[in-house]
Amino acid sequence: ARQSFENYYAEIAFFSTKSISSDGIISDCSREEVAIRNTMFKQATKKVFLCDSTKFDTLSPCRQCNLEDVDYFISEGTTSEHFASLCKDTIFI
Repeated sequence: ARQSFENYYAEIAFFSTKSISSDGIISDCSREEVAIRNTMFKQATKKVFLCDSTKFDTLSPCRQCNLEDVDYFISEGTTSEHFASLCKDTIFI
């Protein structure tokens, strides 16, 4: 999968993970998925993190990135201002 993504360029990479900690660390349970996303990030102009509030204040074993590393953070309206302040741009649904 990583080799395949190395051959494509994208304007936007949409992604989601299992967790986002209170200090803005985005993490997941699978190191393979983290590695694939890292390849996608290198090939994309913008990164968009999709996250619902059930993932807030949790931490999974494999670090993906920090919230400040993504261009947009999309979540439902219950998103705290704390998370919004850690990202370049936040969109509430």
